[in-house]
Amino acid sequence: MCDRAVHPCAWRSYNEEEPCVLRFVNLEAHENQRAHRTLGLGSQGLKGSQDLVLRRGQPFRLMLLFQGRAWSPHSDGLVFQVLLGDVHPMSATIQLCSPASASVGLYGLAVQIESPAGDRHFVVGSFVLLCNPWSKEDSVYMPLEPLLQEYVQSDCGLVYMGTPHNVSSRPWAFGQYEPLVLEACLSMLQVSPQHQRNEQVDYVRRSDPVYLSRVVCAMVRTSSQPPCNYLGIDDTCSLITCLCTV
Repeated sequence: MCDRAVHPCAWRSYNEEEPCVLRFVNLEAHENQRAHRTLGLGSQGLKGSQDLVLRRGQPFRLMLLFQGRAWSPHSDGLVFQVLLGDVHPMSATIQLCSPASASVGLYGLAVQIESPAGDRHFVVGSFVLLCNPWSKEDSVYMPLEPLLQEYVQSDCGLVYMGTPHNVSSRPWAFGQYEPLVLEACLSMLQVSPQHQRNEQVDYVRRSDPVYLSRVVCAMVRTSSQPPCNYLGIDDTCSLITCLCTV
């Protein structure tokens, strides 16, 4: 495991006598992001560390390393909605899967070990969840690989403008792989009028890519620009691409 980053986790104890302790968490960042096609997205995390970037509706893995008494799947519980993978007395490889309709944003990740001797709660890290155009259950699903290459994975392409009957285009660099672009997009959502007005409703509505597009459009355009439409305006295209497709 020397080639994988293992991050110490902060923890809060509910029972100081409990001998089964979560010592380290391996988020398997490179393997997960390669499987989720998010390598190159994100840089320095919003909380000062590298955040795992994932796609909704697709499983990801993490390894929990224990110390003290061996962890037992028969007497100890892990509070996750999980599919258990390989299990070792001093470690457990966990597979998590978010719904394809989950909200886009930065998530905290925690685990609670439940046992007859008491419960212990551990904060293990964070990850960024994006829309998943490879998933048939996701509303942004694209069935054709050439479209995925052009509209999702390529960082340059064409921006289309005009009306449905008079469409023009021009080259555009989307820049979704540039440092801090993803972080900037997430920060924009946090300072949007919708979030300031009611953050709980905003978090729920972030599951809808149409809602995300409208929020970004409203924040990017100025009073001198025409209303945002489905064809996009200038930098709006880059921000929407980052949040809703990549």
